[in-house]
Amino acid sequence: MWTETGTVRNRHTGQAIRELPRRASRVDLSDADLVGADLAHWDFRAGKLPRANLRGADLRWTNFGSVVPFWPVVCVSLGLLLVVIALLYVEPLAGLFFLLFLGPPCALLIRPRRANLEAAILADADLARSDLAGAVLRDADLRGADLTEANLREADLRGAKLEGANLTGALYNQGTRWPEGFDPEAAGARFQDWRVREMENLVW
Repeated sequence: MWTETGTVRNRHTGQAIRELPRRASRVDLSDADLVGADLAHWDFRAGKLPRANLRGADLRWTNFGSVVPFWPVVCVSLGLLLVVIALLYVEPLAGLFFLLFLGPPCALLIRPRRANLEAAILADADLARSDLAGAVLRDADLRGADLTEANLREADLRGAKLEGANLTGALYNQGTRWPEGFDPEAAGARFQDWRVREMENLVW
């Protein structure tokens, strides 16, 4: 069960580093020093960690995925309901007018917020089975990191340093952006379109 806050400790010495909410998506950890931190299973969805130093940290099963804001979704849903009502019961042209002018702003409002790990130091970090879907990892240092079976779908890894990283079984899709010239298949990563995953869920 999640607690409200937790003590981040060094994975090797057990020494306390700092207090953090277990769901740390709203905490600004830009430039934070979290070397060797034990952050396995923590929730950093849409978190702000640019330039954070996570060298050698334990990040197994940690969630760095994207988050769709709640209230914008509610507002957009109500707006679409009004459009449907206008189309069916008031004036079809008015409904189309609202749809054309509300559509683009609605799409921007519900755009998922992505975890920001730009230029973060993740060298030798254990990211096995972590969820990095949609995460911004531009120019991140991932040298020697363990990304076994990590979810890298839609992740932005342009400019990232991946020398010596273990990508065995890591999932990526057509939206994943790699450093120029990098071959994910040769590194052991596995292509999986999100639509395939959704079909698998429907089957089961």
